Amino acid sequence: MREHRDVAAVREFNRFYTRQLGILDRYLDSPFSLAEARVLYELRYRPDAPTASDLARDLGMDPGYLSRMLRGFARRGLIARETPSHDARRAHLSLTKKGRATFDPLDRRSSAEVRALIDRLPPDNRRSVIDAMGAIQRTLGAPERSRLPAPGSQPFIVRTHRPVKCRRPICFGQIHVGPVLQQRANRVAIARLDGVDERSATTGGRHRCHGADHNEESQAAP
Repeated sequence: MREHRDVAAVREFNRFYTRQLGILDRYLDSPFSLAEARVLYELRYRPDAPTASDLARDLGMDPGYLSRMLRGFARRGLIARETPSHDARRAHLSLTKKGRATFDPLDRRSSAEVRALIDRLPPDNRRSVIDAMGAIQRTLGAPERSRLPAPGSQPFIVRTHRPVKCRRPICFGQIHVGPVLQQRANRVAIARLDGVDERSATTGGRHRCHGADHNEESQAAP
């Protein structure tokens, strides 16, 4: 019973805080979701130009979802990719001039809204709120580590790509897979994020369908 009350209290606080920050739909009425704004923030302020796999790991984001997000940023001219000569397998990401011009006003508005939120508090209450936030962060913040799912722990969409002339029904769905296939799916997803040919990250399985060869590809469920 106590555990149920604790869970309910945390969820109630999450609902309250997201409502206070105005992030339930578009982030600060911008064209971006909260996740998109978070990725843009990382690209704006990280001292190093991260790779896509760096972002996926550090933000705990699904590689497939992040990959689609980055493609959208690239189409809008918000990000640039640079491949170092010493490691052609990893593309480093940064905001373009247009990306900075798009994000910076949003960042300033976010700071202004938080400032307005805490400025209305008496000094003692303001200090209590800041201290409580620090306590939450210190208590819940585990040491940084890779957030890729442990083998066998996450559902994956397994989709087999057959040639057009193969007309047998394709059955795919959300299933739990073994550690070998899941690890391979993780490597493929991360390789795609970094612009690496997936065949260099893993060896593809071969199957036959009506005499035609085709590759099997596994990807994380969005």
